[in-house]
Amino acid sequence: MNYEEVLTNAKKNIGPNCKVCPVCSGLGCGNLMPGPGSKAPGNGAYDNYSAWRKIRLNMDTIGSPDPIDTSVELFGRKLSFPLLTAPIGSIRLQFNPSDDVADFNEQCMAACETRGILHAYGNGLEQRIWDEAILSGRRHGNTGIPVFNPDTPENIEKLMDLYHNDLPAAMCVVLDSAGLPHLRKLNGKGGTKTIGELRRLKAYSKVPMIFKGIMTAEGARKAVDAGADAIIVSNHGGRVVPETPGTA
Repeated sequence: MNYEEVLTNAKKNIGPNCKVCPVCSGLGCGNLMPGPGSKAPGNGAYDNYSAWRKIRLNMDTIGSPDPIDTSVELFGRKLSFPLLTAPIGSIRLQFNPSDDVADFNEQCMAACETRGILHAYGNGLEQRIWDEAILSGRRHGNTGIPVFNPDTPENIEKLMDLYHNDLPAAMCVVLDSAGLPHLRKLNGKGGTKTIGELRRLKAYSKVPMIFKGIMTAEGARKAVDAGADAIIVSNHGGRVVPETPGTA
């Protein structure tokens, strides 16, 4: 399949809200929520894109013609490239109603297995997604990292317990979605986490713990204080946290 065929296929299948733009800058889908774009004023994803576009590469073409080693060690595993695929939880809501996030996770883990990287995945608020993702991880060399919504510590620990026989490379809690209304409606107790609550989750986990959604140096210091093994700098893709700096 060539690039033009990829675009044609995507326009048929990716869903009504994605415009399959030549450049995924967030402009074509701005203010389309649900969807892949940014909530009003529709600038978050574009601000991220613009910030990363300002970074340039310094070239040095004097050297050995041997292949360049892009591998990196993370959590005791050697990755072929310093890359994780990103979680998409509510894929039916954001993209195509006929798509299933379990299928998405299965395909991503299979692809990551062939390329020597890891897939971070969410659940779309359905219990069965975790069960199916555990099976996908088992089939594909344990290439998945579960990403938990900022529910209560008790509920997050129950999800961690699902992995007692299939420990992933790491576990992750999303902090940049703490203020989303639909998460607060779940039980009225989800949302912002204290350092103490994060320490509790870190202590409960049998694998390295990642905190996703760090947006400031102070937030990074708090994450370290809470025992984070790694952080992910994120403003939720600029989609639902408007007016925050680009992640670059």
